[in-house]
Amino acid sequence: MKKIFNSFIVICSLIFLSCGDYQIPQSVSIKTDADYNFSVGSIEQDLSSFLNIKTISEKLNSSLSGGTENAFSSFSVYDYRPTTDDTNPSQKFLAEVKLQEIPVDISEYLSNMDISTALTEQSFEQEFTIPSLSVDSLSSDIDLPDFNEIISSSAEIGLPPDLKIIIPGNSNKEIEPFPIDINVTSPEFSSISFYKGNLQVSIITDEEVYGSTVDAKLELLDSDGNLVSQASNTITNQATFLLPIAGKTLKPNMKLKLSGKQSGGKDLNFPEYKIRCIFSAIKIKEIIGLKMDLGEQGNLAVDQKVYIGTDDTFVSCVIGKGSLSAIAKIPDRWTGVSSDSDLRIEGALKKSDGSAITESDFDKSQENPPYILNRTLNLQGHTFSKESEAINVKGTVKIKLDDVNGANIYLEQDTTGLNKIKVDTKCLITEIQNITIDTAKAGIQDKLSFKDEQPLPPEIATYVDNVILTKAGIEGSYTNTLPKGNEFSVEFISNFLFSSAEPKSQVFEHGKNLHLNESLVNTNENTIKISESSKVDYAFNVKLPGATKEHPEYAQFKNVKIGETYKIAINIKPVFDWKSITIKINTAASEMHLNQKIETDFNLSAMFKDISSSFGDDDFFKKIELTQMPLYLYFSCPSQLDVLKNIKYKGILKFVCGDENLYVVGDKENGIEKDGTLQFITNQPLEFKDSSEESQIVTSNISNFPSSYSGDVADMINKTKDVENSKLIIEYCLRISDSKNEEKDKITISKSDFDQIKADTSTSTISIFARIIIPLEMKITEQIDLNINKLANLNEDTDIFNRTEAPDLSEIMKYAQIVESMSVSYNSENKFFNYQNDSSKSLQFIFNTGMTNLTTNVYGEKGDLNLKNGTIKIVYEDIKKILEQYPFTPKMTVRLPEGNVYLPQDPSIKINCNIGLSTNGTVKLFGE
Repeated sequence: MKKIFNSFIVICSLIFLSCGDYQIPQSVSIKTDADYNFSVGSIEQDLSSFLNIKTISEKLNSSLSGGTENAFSSFSVYDYRPTTDDTNPSQKFLAEVKLQEIPVDISEYLSNMDISTALTEQSFEQEFTIPSLSVDSLSSDIDLPDFNEIISSSAEIGLPPDLKIIIPGNSNKEIEPFPIDINVTSPEFSSISFYKGNLQVSIITDEEVYGSTVDAKLELLDSDGNLVSQASNTITNQATFLLPIAGKTLKPNMKLKLSGKQSGGKDLNFPEYKIRCIFSAIKIKEIIGLKMDLGEQGNLAVDQKVYIGTDDTFVSCVIGKGSLSAIAKIPDRWTGVSSDSDLRIEGALKKSDGSAITESDFDKSQENPPYILNRTLNLQGHTFSKESEAINVKGTVKIKLDDVNGANIYLEQDTTGLNKIKVDTKCLITEIQNITIDTAKAGIQDKLSFKDEQPLPPEIATYVDNVILTKAGIEGSYTNTLPKGNEFSVEFISNFLFSSAEPKSQVFEHGKNLHLNESLVNTNENTIKISESSKVDYAFNVKLPGATKEHPEYAQFKNVKIGETYKIAINIKPVFDWKSITIKINTAASEMHLNQKIETDFNLSAMFKDISSSFGDDDFFKKIELTQMPLYLYFSCPSQLDVLKNIKYKGILKFVCGDENLYVVGDKENGIEKDGTLQFITNQPLEFKDSSEESQIVTSNISNFPSSYSGDVADMINKTKDVENSKLIIEYCLRISDSKNEEKDKITISKSDFDQIKADTSTSTISIFARIIIPLEMKITEQIDLNINKLANLNEDTDIFNRTEAPDLSEIMKYAQIVESMSVSYNSENKFFNYQNDSSKSLQFIFNTGMTNLTTNVYGEKGDLNLKNGTIKIVYEDIKKILEQYPFTPKMTVRLPEGNVYLPQDPSIKINCNIGLSTNGTVKLFGE
């Protein structure tokens, strides 16, 4: 229950405005005979969030429309704080809308056309770095012939032609050893040494042996009878002997010696055996004096890819100086080995005529043993392109053995016999004749040509009869750092500017930041009849060398250096100069588009919709009237132009308010109409704080500016404030004429006259525009009560203590009895509604507890307080009654009496709250 009482003391301090940045004490102790005061918190509301440049602009522009295509489509809204208006501190806004413009400086209009912007965007700058096209060394391996396979498959081991081995079928005795001469007849060699393997000897007969067996031993002897290897086996009708030759050296001429003991069999059975020798599972260490044709096994395949990195812009180049070499050497200690090769180059490298490079194109003068490849290709005149991924060296190298002295072959033990030879390839390019790049991938191809035509701006087509141009075309600079001989050119065509479709051109030679020459500018007088030349045409084409019909995006540069960076750049802009301009006058309003109806959503309801909704009074705007809203209309022209001094506007000008169907509300009493002549004036430009329009604060007092018409639309808007969706409408139907010569239908303005006065004014057009001052000053015609609960986002039907049921106060009243009284005091910094010239009027604060049984009715429905400051005293009896009231839902209101008020600049409201306690006794009310 103590928590309820604690809550009451805090919330009472905020009872008329419960929002803001509060600072709630963590604990409070009360002592006897003591008075305490402490700050509870404050609320601050910035009212400019409801009425500011953005919201006013949205209200003006939300349904802005015009009767013709020449209507400017938006208001510009500024914060209006004239420096000479310091005595009136009300918040003001200035709205400006351009209604019509007639060009005087024709070159300004042409320069601002979209086509001119697009032409300027054709400027570009591009650097090209010539890539290094060399590969220092690229190694790959090719497989040598498999000599283990070659010897195994091609060896022919011969025996005596009349050799017969007859073993008795049943002798049961030792077989006398007898030698057999064997000879390796193919291939021819001096000796072969082995890491591993066998001489496989097969002994076999086709005759019946009837169970005869021979426990035999077979020995391999060299030509001198020395034992080389031996093996044992049992011979029946056949037997195979594997004679180990690992670590042995064999020569072509050898002997076999067979011995053993026969048993079993049949008497008088003498089978005849045949013998056959082959090499089995051999791994050769070396072959000395080998002579043979390796056949297909001597053909070594070459397929090597040489990659040369380039950037995306590179297409191809013609090589000026360079070479490609391929070198392969036979293994160390090998002798008697040579080659016969057939190589070709495919892919990225071709001859100048596009054909492939073949064997006959290589220089092979250095291709001698120990090299099986040692050749060079002169790359001068050859083409390297990026069409293929790589330079592909392909073909065969045919290994040949010396057929006189034979070859000595040495093989490694830790290989399978597929020994390899390293092929080293080098591609060295030191000079190039020319290089082709892709301008599309370089990002400039779309800037090299431009062709378009656009209609003249409607301001020119409508008002201008003709213009005499004295200078028109393009100007700028270019850079070309490529070597001499790499000139490129530009063509510029404009029938509008040159009165001819003949191109104007310039060659861009070597140099930096050189000016475009005068050939791209027409300096002859050219009279353009607007009715006959209603379009501006441009054709702009940069021609880079090397473009082809198939590839117009290519460019080719000559004699460039490897690794060098080159730049080409073009910076262009259109140029116009005129001698005179003839403007049509005394023409029907419809033909000149001088009949407009401009509609805006400007009304009281729209302006104050947000603020009235926030205070919970939807009829807020119906209880106020604007006290003033000055409107100024300007028919301006460049000053000091004598030719314009007699020009007048004649016709009808209306300011009215209409409903959603655009019907005029009421009659002329609700509108303003001006029929007659409207004088030209010289426009004075707006001045801004800090001399910058970005500040959006206008400091000049436009009421001192000359205007063609001035009036006040406040009364008209006030009279139509009850019309739903009412609109402020500006309507006019005018024509231009010469007051001294009504028959005159044209005026001519010379550029020389215009240039003399242009430095004195920023105006380069004859224009119609309006300015409206919107001061936040109004008359309150009927008392307005603003609901502060709603502004503070308080639910008026919810107990302010957030209780959900009536409380039991028995426990906390013993604490409350020490509080003799409590007061809530407040003071405010009010930059809200201020009353003008009436000190008796002020805003009142109404604090309505909704209770009628309090000690004094200051807390009831009739209680009111000055909003600036005040104190609410609550005695002990009332504290108890308030705590017992459930739900307790006080209402808080700010009352605006009738009278003239204004919102000051940067309107806001800030209120600070304090609590005072008078006590008798000591008790801790809350906290630990």
